[in-house]
Amino acid sequence: MPFIGAIIALALVGALGNLQAGKAARSASRRNAEELERRAGFELESTDISVSQSERDSESTLSQIEADIGASNLLMSGSPLLVLNESKRRADEEVALIRRGGEERARGLRVQGGFERTAGEQARTASLFNASGSLLRGVGMAGTLRRDRVTGRAGD
Repeated sequence: MPFIGAIIALALVGALGNLQAGKAARSASRRNAEELERRAGFELESTDISVSQSERDSESTLSQIEADIGASNLLMSGSPLLVLNESKRRADEEVALIRRGGEERARGLRVQGGFERTAGEQARTASLFNASGSLLRGVGMAGTLRRDRVTGRAGD
């Protein structure tokens, strides 16, 4: 009978190990997801800084174009106006591209964080099934051993 106790003890140890592994995997996944969420926030902050810098640079460039047109005694119409409008359009387009790129990178990080959370929950669920399997195998082995001893079929 001590052998049966050892089998059950090993099954319990295996089950506890499975549960602990699942808990650790879920915890690690949560930490990874939180880090990805922080990185997404930093990405958006960085994007805001880049957008502000681009807008300042554009304003400076457009002001210089206006000053050059004024200094050359040209009227603000025709080709000079077209140059100014095209420069403004390109500046706006650049700002939009910077903003969209930053938002896409942040969204990607958040999606990745969601995958991390899901993986952690799946690992935790799998650990519950593995722990149950360990217990059932142990109990089954102990039951089989007991039955064989009672019926005298120890070698079968």
